[in-house]
Order: sequence, then C-alpha cells, then structure tokens
Amino acid sequence: MNRKVLAAIFSAAVLVVIVMTIILYHLSGFSSFVSMGCTAEGYEQKDGTGYLTIGLEGSPARDSAVIRVSQEALQKELSEGELSDIIGVNMVLEIPAHVARKNNIDRNTDVFGLLYASDAYDKYLTITAVFRR
Repeated sequence: MNRKVLAAIFSAAVLVVIVMTIILYHLSGFSSFVSMGCTAEGYEQKDGTGYLTIGLEGSPARDSAVIRVSQEALQKELSEGELSDIIGVNMVLEIPAHVARKNNIDRNTDVFGLLYASDAYDKYLTITAVFRR
C-alpha cells in the first residue's frame, strides 16, 4: 500500500473514534447506587407499580420521599409485610443524559444532596431492596 492509502485509512479510523466518543457522550446518562438508613412510612400500589414512602430524617428541606418499586417480588413483600421494621433501602438512581447535562450532574455529584434538597429527582429513583431489623 502506498502512503496515500495508509493516510486515508488512518484518517478514517481517527474520524470513527471521534464520532463514537461524541455519540457515547451524548447517550450516556448518570447512574448511581444508593444505600441509606431510613424508616418506611407507607406503601401504595398503582397501575402495577409500587411506591414506598421513606422518611428522610436529617433533611432540612423535606420530611419524606415517595420512591418507585418496580420488582414484583419486592412489591409483594412490601404490600404483605410490616413496614415498621424497615431500617433502610437500596436504590438505583438513573438520570437521563439530557437531564444530567442540563443540571451539571456528573460522577462527583453528591447524590444524598440531590435526594435531600428536593423531589426533582425522585422520579429517577427505584428501590431495589429493603433492610429489616
């Protein structure tokens, strides 16, 4: 192969890498696993989705948060079990890329600060497990 062909192949490879980097940057959102100690104040089932109300002790801005429960086994456990013995939850926070970019949310963001400050990000939280006494 001559130099022009090699230069063209190399240029095409560099272009592909740059385009893929840009595409992945725009498609990737923000996700985080969150574990926190809390109390359960109530549980409600609507349209096949459960909603657990957790107490946010220590939050100056709000007293509780209503978080989605999508796993059927966990929904059944919460609807049939006693809520007063819940002492904590595991949650997944998944914020879409356009929302994360608009609000400057990245891997250095204090997730508890987002949760305690307002309910703006509650719709992106899903409870994956509960801890009991």
